[in-house]
Amino acid sequence: MSSSSTSSEEPSATAQEAVVDEAWNAADADKILRATEEIIGQNNKIACLYRVHRGKLAAVSTFFADMFEAASGKDTPEMDGLPVLNLQESLYVVSMLLGAAYNDLKEFADLDTHLTSGQVNWKVVFDIYEAANKYGLYVLRSYGQALLVYVSI
Repeated sequence: MSSSSTSSEEPSATAQEAVVDEAWNAADADKILRATEEIIGQNNKIACLYRVHRGKLAAVSTFFADMFEAASGKDTPEMDGLPVLNLQESLYVVSMLLGAAYNDLKEFADLDTHLTSGQVNWKVVFDIYEAANKYGLYVLRSYGQALLVYVSI
């Protein structure tokens, strides 16, 4: 995973081709986060847009605050008049990050369902833990630590 969270390069799929995550589609958003990941078994990618609030994310994460500050230049791509910031994390991990930032426990409940059914994806658990550290979302990091202990028993 790259240490850089934003990219000035134009992604292969344009923002217009990306899917908006309805769970994170705030009408009063002032930033758009964009995550892209490869579709397994295909030579294709899917992009997802998350319409979010700079103030909320910056208040819970200095990483987000710094990222927004660094992207305030003229070279930042826009969609619907809002800056679009590219993230390196997977769609699922971004949803978990936003769930932690917005205190939306639905994302955690969905992961718990996978755990109790025995459908644990170790890479996803590790990616969540790694992203929580990167973004400084300590509630998510603690949850990731608990998951790693739980699934290793």
